[in-house]
Amino acid sequence: MQIQRNSRQVPNTKDIVAQKYYSDILYCHLQVISQFDPETAERFVLNSDINYAALGNILGITRQTVSRRFAKLLELGLVAKKDNGDYTLTRLSSNQAFLIPQATLSVLVSALNDNSITVYAYLLERYYAADEQRFSFSITGLKELCGLGTKTTSNNYIITNILNVLQKLGLITYSSNTTRTKGGQCETHYYLENATNIYEEC
Repeated sequence: MQIQRNSRQVPNTKDIVAQKYYSDILYCHLQVISQFDPETAERFVLNSDINYAALGNILGITRQTVSRRFAKLLELGLVAKKDNGDYTLTRLSSNQAFLIPQATLSVLVSALNDNSITVYAYLLERYYAADEQRFSFSITGLKELCGLGTKTTSNNYIITNILNVLQKLGLITYSSNTTRTKGGQCETHYYLENATNIYEEC
């Protein structure tokens, strides 16, 4: 797998993505619409594009939710306001984010909900770090990454639905098998078989 030109940073560390009110959909939408300033080598978003009502319509959330989540991006230092009113997207270190092509990211922003991009970026980076070899992961680990409760299994469906949609989009291939422990309980083990950073239209 090669890093593609026109790729955008997507945070994938727990200290960012597990924060309450952090929104991967909103942040990644800003990455998709951002422009590149060759003089400063920074990506920026025009002030005119930061309209909470318009962003809410695009992302399918309320204006108030956009306002709260945008404030969180500012608080986390992911976005900074410039003197001219535009907003800079802070360049993150390589251990804080993974690069996803703009075209792939735009599909994810359009088609998915919160936490989907976080899960995808995490699995994609781990696959890349594992030299594109199969590896195991857990639903609990992904829930913890996304800031979801881990003391119950009633919310497991959130992660498994995300995995199923990512697989149907052709971005990952995963498998699972269920075994019975000595205590008679069932345990399901998950494996990432393949991942790609390229979205191919059907």
